Amino acid sequence: MILYTLTKNKEFKSILKGILVLGSIDLPAKLFDAVLYSYRMCDSSSHVFDSLFKTYAHMKKFRNATDVFCQMKDYGFLPTVESCNKYIRSLLNLNRVDIALGFYKKMWQCRISPNVYTLNMVIGAFCKSGKLENAVKVFKEMDCMSFSTTIASYNTLIVEYCNKGLLSSAVKT
Repeated sequence: MILYTLTKNKEFKSILKGILVLGSIDLPAKLFDAVLYSYRMCDSSSHVFDSLFKTYAHMKKFRNATDVFCQMKDYGFLPTVESCNKYIRSLLNLNRVDIALGFYKKMWQCRISPNVYTLNMVIGAFCKSGKLENAVKVFKEMDCMSFSTTIASYNTLIVEYCNKGLLSSAVKT
């Protein structure tokens, strides 16, 4: 019941972060179960699971975030694209490009539609990992997905073309 009340509070994320910082080693597993119990008993919002996932991502507790993501899927919940973006951004900030790109694939498998911000991060991740061809492919697919490329999209590719000494390709972009 307390969790239900907390989810109604606009300060839920900061309260959750405080709980997680002070929590014990086995808290993450128990916390998801408690949130699930509260959800069922009080007809709570599924956004509480999304908040839990995003909070773990923000705190750079990637194993916990991944566990919550998998548990959410098991119970039929999916995080928002914004929460997925937070997870990817946190991974990229720590140069965990491989995991970020793997998670992007998992988003597609779960039918979580990316947004422009997601795609720009993926373009950057491919460039960072030396896979310029894959970055260009995502860039071209943006139009097919009805997304407008942004200055960030162009700049990321241009910088990578220049880094590889492909100045003529950079100019064509």
